[in-house]
Amino acid sequence: SADGKLESSGSDPVTRAGGRIREDSGRPAAPRDRACAADTPIRVLGSGAGGIRHESRLPIDRPQDVSDLPPIAWVARGVIADGRFEMAEIIGNLVAEDDYTHPLGEEKNFNESMYFNFFDPDQSIGGFVRLGNRANEGSAEMTICLYLPDDRVLFNFKRSPIDGNEAFEAGGMRFEVIEPSEELLTSYEGTAVELRDARAMADPSAAFKDNPRRKISLDLTHRAAGPMYGSARSRAEEERDPEKQFGKAHYEQHMKVHGSLEVAGEVFEISGYGLRDHSWGPRHWQAIQSYEWLTMNFGEDFGAMISIIRRDSDNERQGGVLVRDGKLSLVTKARIDADYEENGLYHRALEVQLETHEGEVLEISGRVKGFIPLRNRRQGLVTHIGEGMTEWHCGDRIGYGLSEFLRQIE
Repeated sequence: SADGKLESSGSDPVTRAGGRIREDSGRPAAPRDRACAADTPIRVLGSGAGGIRHESRLPIDRPQDVSDLPPIAWVARGVIADGRFEMAEIIGNLVAEDDYTHPLGEEKNFNESMYFNFFDPDQSIGGFVRLGNRANEGSAEMTICLYLPDDRVLFNFKRSPIDGNEAFEAGGMRFEVIEPSEELLTSYEGTAVELRDARAMADPSAAFKDNPRRKISLDLTHRAAGPMYGSARSRAEEERDPEKQFGKAHYEQHMKVHGSLEVAGEVFEISGYGLRDHSWGPRHWQAIQSYEWLTMNFGEDFGAMISIIRRDSDNERQGGVLVRDGKLSLVTKARIDADYEENGLYHRALEVQLETHEGEVLEISGRVKGFIPLRNRRQGLVTHIGEGMTEWHCGDRIGYGLSEFLRQIE
């Protein structure tokens, strides 16, 4: 997913959160509640709900790759309350405790990041926040992007110093796990540049210099609206040089979101939906040729994610998920036809066709309502990441989400 894609105009010191860390996993120790008897995988038939704390512990006999898994949910220990598990369904070689940070790898470009997007359909407000810890480089990347109803876009990016990978807190942004796999909090206190024409961010130095800054306060609660799906390990990625790896461990989850956003004294109460992801392992944005990544929320009962990733011109991977009433269907085929602005780079409309593992075919159209071009530069290479707040139409359903396009610029 998109994040950390813009050169910083400076870095701000930040006080990092502490916490009780377990030596075996590098994660905050979980509260001890009434739990199942053994650290073994079990099948879960449905999602949990409610505010009862639970414990998820390692080690666990993970399958070595998500491709080794049948289409079931695997979890570690959990608390049972009133006969229900108080955790979201988990699909893939993951455990709920993966919501915490992981042991720091030796690779110079080791990255652990969390990303959350959110969209309020009634107010036409949306955005995303992201923290990417690059502890071996001594910094964390903080990104905030907010789309407002009057077409303004608020944006900020910082690299803030960190000396470890124990928490997601940098640059005025903080992520907190309340219930692993079920509930997380995101917050930001700081400023963002106000862009009347967000395409100005194609030249970040000028955009930060020539546009006003606004004080921002963001507090959001993200609760599970579907299963947590993905993989904690990819054999294919591990066989590559770390400089060429991208997404060795990665999972996503559709969420219900509520909270508040304050912009220069104006308060918006947020109620809507979104998607989150969590990745860890070596990463450079120049490691792949291109991708399209689409997130969609049509309500608490219906969400989707579509991705087409091209490592090179001969290697394309199509995939995604449909989530209906908390149940997941895999997308096995996807086609994305995009309409671009005159420069041929900024997408403004999309037509999507997908097919699920069960053979269902859906057609979804999208219209970009807010767009900002971001970039990442490394060793003379330039990567474009176009971020579009998008209105989606699927039959008679209308939803909102993000359309993100990555391209390498020659």
